[in-house]
Amino acid sequence: MIYSKPSDERGFRDHDLLIDKQGRIYVVVGNTHPPGQVIAYVKYVPTGKVTQWKRFNTYYERVLKHYNVKLMREASQKHGVIEKDPIIGAPTPKLPVSLISEWLTPETRMAELLRIINDKVEEDALSAAAIVADTSGINLSKVGVTGSVLAKMHSTTFSDVNLVIYGCREAITVATTHLRKFDELPRNVFEARILRKSRLLSLPPKIVASLYPPYARIAIKDRPVGITFVNDMRGRYGEEAFQPIGTAEVEVYIEPWQCSALFYPGSATISAVINVCKVSSNSVDHVELAKNLNLVITYEGLFNYTLFRGGRLRLRGVLERVIPTGTFALLLGGAEEPGYALPV
Repeated sequence: MIYSKPSDERGFRDHDLLIDKQGRIYVVVGNTHPPGQVIAYVKYVPTGKVTQWKRFNTYYERVLKHYNVKLMREASQKHGVIEKDPIIGAPTPKLPVSLISEWLTPETRMAELLRIINDKVEEDALSAAAIVADTSGINLSKVGVTGSVLAKMHSTTFSDVNLVIYGCREAITVATTHLRKFDELPRNVFEARILRKSRLLSLPPKIVASLYPPYARIAIKDRPVGITFVNDMRGRYGEEAFQPIGTAEVEVYIEPWQCSALFYPGSATISAVINVCKVSSNSVDHVELAKNLNLVITYEGLFNYTLFRGGRLRLRGVLERVIPTGTFALLLGGAEEPGYALPV
């Protein structure tokens, strides 16, 4: 098994942006990456057409319009690189470090906004960061800005503000703070998001709406504001590998307020398996394996807050064996089985 080297250096973090030598813009996924590569999906590619995204003298086309694992794979197969990862156990988008021409970090961009503001979107981004810091009490140095503002390709008319909150304590604090100084997300925007997510996950709109966290329903002057929580610790690739076994539906108890549930991919320790409702096979072995689940992992951001709140939950996903520990995990948000996490 190949391991990445442990390091005190920052490393590539979730929601950093990378630009390759062909000008394509990638979003980094998570903090754990193979040696010489970065797990990242392509989101924007240069185009000869006039679009709302322009970086310096180049227009860009957004090739991943809505995020989920299946759509991300499709975009990466067409415009980037995707290969079976031996650790994750699934096709994974990767960018060789040798092909990176620029590495953009959210905290560096925020520091730049503190020095100079060039337009209304940047002003709103700085204002949103200040509101989060002032309301929650976290240090502004723990807030970054990602998305089109990080890439300096935002549109003053169409672009949202996308903030990054770094650290475990900071994630818990912001996720549990009433961000009352923000405006409410415009109803038409919220309803459109609910319907889109409902179609992607094959869940009723009413259920999808109930899973949306309060911090995903905010805006500043009608401009939507997104908040992403990012671990400030660097992962070590290769310590654990995941081997899919089948699908399972279980009722579990999860201890609330695990900050790891808020990161991407999110994860939470399962305190107890209350009931095994269904497995993909009637095999007694598979039922017994499901009874021994001790971890849930989600690649679907909608489920992060539900896992963070914890309590008694009904989960459906891919049952996986964790190597070399011999423990078992349930994966939510996969391409073949999106699954769900619902309060009971």
